[in-house]
Amino acid sequence: MSKYEVIREILNSCAGNKMRDVDVQEIEAESPEEIMEAFRKGKDVEETKTEMPNGDVIYELTVDGLPERIHFSKI
Repeated sequence: MSKYEVIREILNSCAGNKMRDVDVQEIEAESPEEIMEAFRKGKDVEETKTEMPNGDVIYELTVDGLPERIHFSKI
């Protein structure tokens, strides 16, 4: 089991509010894929996965029209 720092950004598409909702957690799991199951809830889910040279993994999701980015760094 590994420990990950997980940064989840929910991008706000409202014209009057361009702030991002950001949540930072430390989570133990076998892999980022195991943690991602909790974020794939919705009727319409689009996903892109990027593996960085330093080992970080970034998922970009759109869940029912709401874009979010989830960044995993192994601790």
